[in-house]
Amino acid sequence: MRLERAVAIAGIEPDLARSIARACLHDWAFTERVAHVVKIDLAQANELLRRLQTEGYVTNEPCEYEGEPDLLWSVTLRGSALAGASFLKPITRAKAEALLVGVLERAAAYNADLDKIVWIEEISLFGSLLVRHLRISATSTCTWRSTIAATPTAARRHWPTPVPRAERSRT
Repeated sequence: MRLERAVAIAGIEPDLARSIARACLHDWAFTERVAHVVKIDLAQANELLRRLQTEGYVTNEPCEYEGEPDLLWSVTLRGSALAGASFLKPITRAKAEALLVGVLERAAAYNADLDKIVWIEEISLFGSLLVRHLRISATSTCTWRSTIAATPTAARRHWPTPVPRAERSRT
């Protein structure tokens, strides 16, 4: 998820909304803890948490704290995305493709050294870089896999070309 500074989240400044989601991210949090972490007063924390709840970013569970009724807050899936959101602009497709080419070249160079005790068998890529002409949402992911070397280092020394699995004998 990418945030824009000018676009409010549930009527809340996006940086503050993200901070509140982060305060509720790892465990159920009391309203008082959220207020302390985000450095706002308790009444404001209550109001902002209610706004985020209305928009589906957080959920709550009633409880008792020091003999008084209170609420425990946690993020929803949508709130987790908000907590991990960034204000950074995405890189261009050309830059992403250039970086990918570099990764594949370095992997091939690494695998060319037969003295390595491990090898790169697979590199996975996910995200919008996989899709050239389709519009996908910010939460969509695709997976592409490229097999760099399908056989272990020792096998590469004995077999000049990889033996397909169907032809390998079990004896």
